[in-house]
Amino acid sequence: MHIQIDNSQTKVILSFTPANHILVYDRQKKEWTLNYLIDRSEKGKDPDIGIPVVHLIENAAKVFKAAGFSFVEI
Repeated sequence: MHIQIDNSQTKVILSFTPANHILVYDRQKKEWTLNYLIDRSEKGKDPDIGIPVVHLIENAAKVFKAAGFSFVEI
């Protein structure tokens, strides 16, 4: 994750990459989160889903999907 602060316009920009994060839809809570991916490649395993970094509204989740982020439903 990269955090950039632009004091001239008072905005904070967070950037995430599809290689390090995944979208997760929780069917029970009916909410989207962006979660860390835990690298397990050194053990020959697929990545695990880590803790949520950001909670998203539906429209934001669509933007992340369009940007190439993978997603799962739990």
